[in-house]
Amino acid sequence: MYGLKVILSVEVAIHTHRMKAFQETHDTQALGEALNLLPMVKRDAYIKEEIATTKMACFYSRKVKERPLKEGDLILRKMKANRRGVIQGKLTRNWERPYIIAEEVRSGTFCL
Repeated sequence: MYGLKVILSVEVAIHTHRMKAFQETHDTQALGEALNLLPMVKRDAYIKEEIATTKMACFYSRKVKERPLKEGDLILRKMKANRRGVIQGKLTRNWERPYIIAEEVRSGTFCL
């Protein structure tokens, strides 16, 4: 497909501006320049995506208040897919019963 030029059947009989202005060397050079710009365009798109992701995360977590967990607190543990059971289906609850924190092993790691 590269290097081929598509011509409409009407353009064969009547020479249009596109047919008259076509210069293969110029078009090939322009295509090469466009391909050289491609990594920069990808980089700019990646940066914009990261900025949008960060803004969205800030928007959704602006009302979240961090609260340290300690022994004796009640927590819910997320239920894994293999524990849900086939019969209950997708309307099954996502959390297991409340657990009490017995001890803190490390920072952010607890025994229930």
